[in-house]
Amino acid sequence: MKTFLALPLALGLLLGLAKPGRSEVLLNLEREFYSVNVARNAPLFPQLLRASPITQKSVRYTGYTSAPIKWDFKYRLDAIIGQCRIVSSRTFLNAKITMPQIVGASDRQINAFNRFYAALLRHEMGHYAIAGETAFAIDYELTAMPPIQSYAQLEQQANSKAYERLQESYTKVLTYDELTRHGRLQGAVLQE
Repeated sequence: MKTFLALPLALGLLLGLAKPGRSEVLLNLEREFYSVNVARNAPLFPQLLRASPITQKSVRYTGYTSAPIKWDFKYRLDAIIGQCRIVSSRTFLNAKITMPQIVGASDRQINAFNRFYAALLRHEMGHYAIAGETAFAIDYELTAMPPIQSYAQLEQQANSKAYERLQESYTKVLTYDELTRHGRLQGAVLQE
């Protein structure tokens, strides 16, 4: 499943998210699934973990959101003031949520899994929301940059600001996982 959204400058200006200059944020979200052949007489959660291809720092998870953000911008010399400025920017979020799907489960397991799946997806969408906010923050930083003396300085400062937003996003993701206990406090728990 793919979702694609572009926010043009006009909407950004209406929302107060961008300054004059061409600006665009492109958000793409895909979902990927891994299959779990379920043994009917065994607890479901350990089966999901064993089948999961998702491992981070030697810990296995049942769901995951990958959300890389990239950006580019164009700049030019403003002859009137003798400085360089960004004239357009594009920020890209190309996210993928990986989730389990079960095969061969009993009705009881299916019901438990469906509740778990809904909560896990809600948790993963929280990760996607943090990435989306970050993409818009990066775009804003780029479009709000004041003119600077040289191309090299402008490029260095613009990229530095974007990387600062990425670092802030990383901290938000860690905090989100800590506060939700990786979704468990949002209901992503299998009790069966």
